[in-house]
Amino acid sequence: MLVKKPNLPNNQAYTEKLTAFGQRLQQLRLQRGLTLEQISVRTLIPVRMLSAIETGDRVQLPEPVYVQGFLRRYGDAVGIDGVELAEEFSPGAIAHSWRPTRHFNFQAHLRPLHLYLLYTVLVMGAISSLSYLLNRPSAQVTGLIAPPPKVVAPAAPTAPPIG
Repeated sequence: MLVKKPNLPNNQAYTEKLTAFGQRLQQLRLQRGLTLEQISVRTLIPVRMLSAIETGDRVQLPEPVYVQGFLRRYGDAVGIDGVELAEEFSPGAIAHSWRPTRHFNFQAHLRPLHLYLLYTVLVMGAISSLSYLLNRPSAQVTGLIAPPPKVVAPAAPTAPPIG
């Protein structure tokens, strides 16, 4: 049973680029007489993912960063430079194709002023707690500090009785 991913953006450029790379890899695979199962064994990528890459079916694929890693391994398996292939896949186009549906403005939540105020309150709290502990009456403090051990002087040697 296939489950369609919710909120999948409709980015035609990403789909076209994925399809072009998939067709290129499929041609290289077929020229070398390799099956998808053989590529799957070499790359540890499931056959259904390899098939989705070749057909450009991005609904069946994970996030673009993983697809880029799949392309690198697939390229290495068919005898081309996988790193170069993955770089050609354009991280810029990938980043624009997968945007969340809800946008959060994280800058509005914590600004440096808030952090400075938090640090100031923490430092003041630490100083006042330390001051309180150091200025407590000694009767309360004596229970916290162990008394020094008593030193017993050794007995003076005695002379044996004469007799």
